[in-house]
Amino acid sequence: MSDLFDKRYRFINNLGAGGFGRVFLAEEEKSKHLVAIKQLNSQDKKRQEAIIHEMQIIAQFNQPNIVAYNHYFVQDDLLYIVMEYCPLGSLRSMIKKQKITSAFVWKWMILQIINYSKI
Repeated sequence: MSDLFDKRYRFINNLGAGGFGRVFLAEEEKSKHLVAIKQLNSQDKKRQEAIIHEMQIIAQFNQPNIVAYNHYFVQDDLLYIVMEYCPLGSLRSMIKKQKITSAFVWKWMILQIINYSKI
């Protein structure tokens, strides 16, 4: 694997893997902005097109509780999706790992209500 994705994102670390693909932490070379890059396992062009279409629909939402998709690129016949990096991961993964307290959940819910009311 090259240290650069799409000739502009520097690989930092592996974030995880699953049936869908792998996710990497990367830094945009010029801005030093951290992003998550998801690499699809499938080289099936129809599947890739369906994922791109889904990403384009989701990207139309500007909501703090939805991960922002920046763009995508194809490298070595694999589809890569560049998205917002969420350093704490998902609330679901935190609950599964039991690394949150009820106080954290309440604070998180209040922040979501405050953010939602600003829309």
